[in-house]
Amino acid sequence: MIRAFGIISAVKEIFLQSFSVSQIQKRFENKYATQVRESLIQINLFRMISICSIITVFELIALPYYTIDAYLNNGRKLCYINFFSQLFLLVVSICFAVKGIHVYQNKTENYIKSPHLYLIYYFCVSVGCLFYIYSDIKSGVPSATIYYLALILSTIPIFTLKEALFFIILNTAGVLGILLHNGREAFSQNIHLLFILLASWLVMFQLRTYMYRIMHQKFKLEEINKTLDLQTKIDPLTNLPNRRALNEYIKEKLPNWKAQNKKVMVLMLDIDNFKNYNDTFSHLDGDDCLNAVAQAIIRKLNEHEKIEYILARTGGEEFIAILENWETEEEILKICVALNRAVENMHLVSGQGSCHQYVTISIGCSIYDPTDVRNEGENPINAQLRLADYELYNAKKEGKNRVSFKGRILN
Repeated sequence: MIRAFGIISAVKEIFLQSFSVSQIQKRFENKYATQVRESLIQINLFRMISICSIITVFELIALPYYTIDAYLNNGRKLCYINFFSQLFLLVVSICFAVKGIHVYQNKTENYIKSPHLYLIYYFCVSVGCLFYIYSDIKSGVPSATIYYLALILSTIPIFTLKEALFFIILNTAGVLGILLHNGREAFSQNIHLLFILLASWLVMFQLRTYMYRIMHQKFKLEEINKTLDLQTKIDPLTNLPNRRALNEYIKEKLPNWKAQNKKVMVLMLDIDNFKNYNDTFSHLDGDDCLNAVAQAIIRKLNEHEKIEYILARTGGEEFIAILENWETEEEILKICVALNRAVENMHLVSGQGSCHQYVTISIGCSIYDPTDVRNEGENPINAQLRLADYELYNAKKEGKNRVSFKGRILN
């Protein structure tokens, strides 16, 4: 008895894992619900366009033949049913193909605006096929349309649970109603149509669960890759962008700077006598010092809301900042002097042999001007970094805790 109960539980678990999307969502804690829904709409639109094209070509070829054949063998009433059913499918497929292509070309922004487009199309396909099944059964011939209907609805769209239940009820009730309407003999001869539908629903749920599982795994993998990519761009000590992140930022921003002829200020910042600090205290204290200096710089830059900037740690005690949306050079120089003061005013006692009582920084400045012909090349910012590094050297040479710009030293 216990063994039988265990077998039943195992079978139940396999069934739930194979046919229950809720199990997948529970496993992933509903983390990707929005992304999955948007992807489903996109996939369904693309598949709808494909099936529209197939049905359009099929109906253009088959419509004349089947119309004439139905007219010659089944009389005018069935002829009209066949004709209008296939004409309906042809017109619907053409219209929805045009609309679907228009939405698909407009990319993601319109996917969510048309979430029910493919549902309306498959509803029309179901109605058209049901009329054709009725015509077949009424004329006493086996209906092959049920195979097309089952194949289309079970393998092409990816329905949500409510959508799947709607089409199950619609088509099962439609086929059952057709069988009952045509009498007991027709019902007994065509009862297999219901079993075909049942098999198609099982296939649909299996494929639906498979697609949900694949999509959740895809988004999880993308999230992991983004996390790993982010980790390679962040300095683990200060949580600032590193040199790689800075280079990508410059690569992304450079075309915009050129297009708008926007000048940007390049700052090279370096902690004065940092080796002395490490030697006097410890490397762990040096790490704390680096963090404190980084936070002081960030706080001071954040006081200027209109200025957009990136601050990266590019070496042991070296930082690079790129500033946008400033108005005058004097404005930037005042900010640089304020950065000097902000660091010194933390009153971190400097190491033995240092030039100043407290920890200080020196800053070298240069300006990237897109209109300057000397700033041609794939990455002209590199030239400004070299110039800022030279200015930093001047600031160090003139006593440290200074700002150097175009040979001008500010204390």
